[in-house]
Amino acid sequence: MRRGYSYSRALRWLRFFHGLCLRDAQTPVLDMVWSLGFSDPAGWTRFTKALVGKTPRQIPRAPMEFWARMAIEDVYLARRIRIGRDQRERQFMGDDK
Repeated sequence: MRRGYSYSRALRWLRFFHGLCLRDAQTPVLDMVWSLGFSDPAGWTRFTKALVGKTPRQIPRAPMEFWARMAIEDVYLARRIRIGRDQRERQFMGDDK
C-alpha cells in the first residue's frame, strides 16, 4: 500500500472492468478469459468471487458508475466490499429480498 491506496487492488479492478466490457461486447467466454490472462473460466470465476462476492453469471448488468464507485471505495478507502451494504448496492447486486 502506497500513497494511501492499494495499487494491486486498482489493477484487479481494471481487469474486472475489462472483463465487463468484453462480456457486454458478447465476446465468447474462452476468448474473454484468455484475453484477461486466465488459463480457464474457473480462474475468472475465482477472481470475480474474491473481488465482488459474485460469480460471473451472478454479476448484474449494473451501470458502470456503480462499479466505479465500488472500485473507488475498495481501492482508495481500503475497505473490503460488503455486498448489500446499502439499498443501491442491494438493488444492483440482486440482494434486495
